[in-house]
Amino acid sequence: EGAHTTVRCPGCGLVHVWPRPAPEEIRAIYEHDGAQTASRQLLAKTLAPHALAHARHTLALLRQARMATGQDGAGTDRLLEIGPGGGLFLREAAAEGFAVHGAEPNPVQAAFIQSQHGLPCTAGAFGPDLLPGTLFHTVYHCNVLSHLPDPVQTFTDIRARLAPGGLHLFETGNYADVAPRFLPLIQRTERFQLPDHLCFFGRRSLSVLLERAGFRLHSLHAYSRVPEKIGPRLLSAVGLSGWARRNRHFLLYGLGAWAPKEGRPQTWIVCAQAAG
Repeated sequence: EGAHTTVRCPGCGLVHVWPRPAPEEIRAIYEHDGAQTASRQLLAKTLAPHALAHARHTLALLRQARMATGQDGAGTDRLLEIGPGGGLFLREAAAEGFAVHGAEPNPVQAAFIQSQHGLPCTAGAFGPDLLPGTLFHTVYHCNVLSHLPDPVQTFTDIRARLAPGGLHLFETGNYADVAPRFLPLIQRTERFQLPDHLCFFGRRSLSVLLERAGFRLHSLHAYSRVPEKIGPRLLSAVGLSGWARRNRHFLLYGLGAWAPKEGRPQTWIVCAQAAG
């Protein structure tokens, strides 16, 4: 894509950018607001109906996982979100009683969360030096995994910051598993956004990542992205483009939950716990 190339690991199937950008280049993308989706675009979507529906849907899955794992304790449990963007999930989690904190490498977005929502958010990437001595009952991130220069190390650091029995909840795509016939659909609708996205996972590589970082999989909810990608185009042809925009969440997390998934682009909401 453009000047960038991806390669596939023959061992675990991970797809990643090659050559990989230097660490300072990766940091500069976010610290200087140079990502392909700029902060102003992300913040403009913060209060969109589908964004609010997504935050509440994810919190409902978190509640289910907490009950299933015996972690449904006091509402003041600590929750950390890595890469919270506009902070909508943090806001909704705080409304449910969680003591929330964000770690956002984009300083514009971190400032927005602090001023607009009045929530604590550290302007900088997540690392072991964030809030030293604090353990969290939930660590959450959405569409962050593909941006991590060292996923195993970051997941290992996350495990070290979880309270006993705590949950690691995250959303990511399955683009390493997508069949070749569906790759043009991704390229046409959103592109692979290289080199912002450094790696793409599939079932096998995700399993390796969790094992190496010391996690065991608790649950994985899969949603086909095909309805979300082709639905607006089909509906606009019959004058229903407005309906498609208003119901984007339904297309992805409603229809997408039931649509065929094998070989197709998907988004996953994954919940893991520390192994052992």
